Amino acid sequence: MKITRLAYMGDFHNLQPNTYCMKKGSNKYFIITIMIFMMVLSVYVVSAQPGGGPPPPPPPPTAVPFGGLELLLAAGAALGIKKFVDYRKKG
Repeated sequence: MKITRLAYMGDFHNLQPNTYCMKKGSNKYFIITIMIFMMVLSVYVVSAQPGGGPPPPPPPPTAVPFGGLELLLAAGAALGIKKFVDYRKKG
């Protein structure tokens, strides 16, 4: 099934099939040009930073001596020791 394009060429009574307003393939270059233009403009939006100034102060030290990773390691070690003790009692 072939799809034909109708293009307006001056008046509504003069629609001709397979007639393009632009050269064939120039649509691709138009889209690429628009994309490049948008990327160039987005650089200014993305890199917009407030004015300079002193760096922020360092965060205060945490009062918690153990983090999540240490607790997971301790729980894994406790489970391993429990399984080892159970294994020794059976055998």
